[in-house]
Amino acid sequence: MGAGLRAFSTRFAAAFMVAAVVAVGALAGCHDSAAPARPVANGVERTITQASLDSLAVIHATDGRLLCLSDGRSACPFNAVTANWMHDGRFATWEPNRLVQIWTPGDKDPRPLGEVGTNLHQYGNVLSVMAAKDGYTLIDGQGPRVLHYDAKGVYQSGMPIPPLSVVHAVGFSSDVAILQLIRSVQPGGPATFEIRQINTPADTTGPSVLKVPLPWLHIRDDHPSAAVPLFPVLPSFAFAADSDIVWSPGDTFVVHRQSLSGQSRWTLRSTVTGPPIAAGELAAMRLNIQQRGDTASLTRFDSSAAHTGAHRGALAGILVARSGRVLAVSLPVTTRDSVDYFVINDDGKLAGRFLLPRTTHVLLFAGDSLLAQRPGANAQLELRWLMVK
Repeated sequence: MGAGLRAFSTRFAAAFMVAAVVAVGALAGCHDSAAPARPVANGVERTITQASLDSLAVIHATDGRLLCLSDGRSACPFNAVTANWMHDGRFATWEPNRLVQIWTPGDKDPRPLGEVGTNLHQYGNVLSVMAAKDGYTLIDGQGPRVLHYDAKGVYQSGMPIPPLSVVHAVGFSSDVAILQLIRSVQPGGPATFEIRQINTPADTTGPSVLKVPLPWLHIRDDHPSAAVPLFPVLPSFAFAADSDIVWSPGDTFVVHRQSLSGQSRWTLRSTVTGPPIAAGELAAMRLNIQQRGDTASLTRFDSSAAHTGAHRGALAGILVARSGRVLAVSLPVTTRDSVDYFVINDDGKLAGRFLLPRTTHVLLFAGDSLLAQRPGANAQLELRWLMVK
């Protein structure tokens, strides 16, 4: 997506890059046809407390089918991989500078899509993949550009798209092409996180389906004009099979489901915040910079620390199954060995919760199972389905 905004702190840039790639790449699935809207009452609001979250039924995540192990010989991903549903139960996985793989249920080995390289018909930094009617469409950060392949994974055509950055990202969520923006209405004013539905990745305009204010971020000429918090929180979202958008502002445990026109389906609301930011943690970070003798960095750190709240974000991700079930993912933090996952039924009622080790990277949610990457035998990364019941 490019170098991003140089004035942003490394922490914020990294946080946004993760959010941008995940949000536009694989938080919801591509489907063969649009599902009908779920028969739920419009505008239903439910309020939950910390006690109600703690008393939720415990769901057990057990091992399912092992797809592959990164032994250096198989097609298994080596690093943090991204995934998206294709048609007929298939799904794609990808990571920078490696082949995109198309996995088919029942088949042991995936089918490669295209080629890795620097030529016009090749890709390197894959940002997003979706199934098209006659094959596949891929967005490559090299260029950047969009590439089209036939059903057998053979290159057909390609074209450049507008430059991408930390504040301007394109990709696919479900089978919808989207443009994700972070921008200020007034120069130097508070920023807004916006999702637009576009016809193709080359488009720069389209109907806005989500706008969320970012009061902690002020932008002028695509650069922050004020200190950025040390632990910034960005909204997360996913598209359901019927094209509803499910999203969370991220700072508190709040999940909304609404139509693309903005009509509310349901809201699960709480004042529950994320884990507290320990004073000792900030002190250790400051000491590390101080020991490097970088006065300018220390000044920037102190300014960012002054704008940092008392808590981290509450939710870091949203995944939606074709059934309408939602998986809300808590923010991973280094002080905890595990991450909380909350299952929400299609009517907005909490169904249960479970824990997974922080080293587990959940890629897809199928309602009663998860596709996850995690350390396997001999610390090699494995790709495995986990059953959640």
